[in-house]
Amino acid sequence: MTIKCEDMFKSTLMNELVRTVMTKGIGGIGKKVQTQKFTLDWTENKTDKDIHFIFPFTFRELNVLKGEMFNLVKLFHYVFTESEEAGNYKFEDFHVELIFDGLDEC
Repeated sequence: MTIKCEDMFKSTLMNELVRTVMTKGIGGIGKKVQTQKFTLDWTENKTDKDIHFIFPFTFRELNVLKGEMFNLVKLFHYVFTESEEAGNYKFEDFHVELIFDGLDEC
């Protein structure tokens, strides 16, 4: 099924919320640019206004942590150092999007 980027997390034809999206294709086709454009549009309040936080992770960055043990909160604090200073949030109260880019580099 083809979906426009701005409609990615809206209800599907069966009225089920989309919770996971995987974009795959050959190198150079624009997958990274698509996620960057989606994030930019969100920051400019052009799309998906119901998302509270977007956390982009790259496997190139995560590969440095190979062998380390992190839970998700500690990973947030490690990658996004400002998040620890901001205090503890209960992310279950927010609509949070995690972007994992570069799975082929893992």
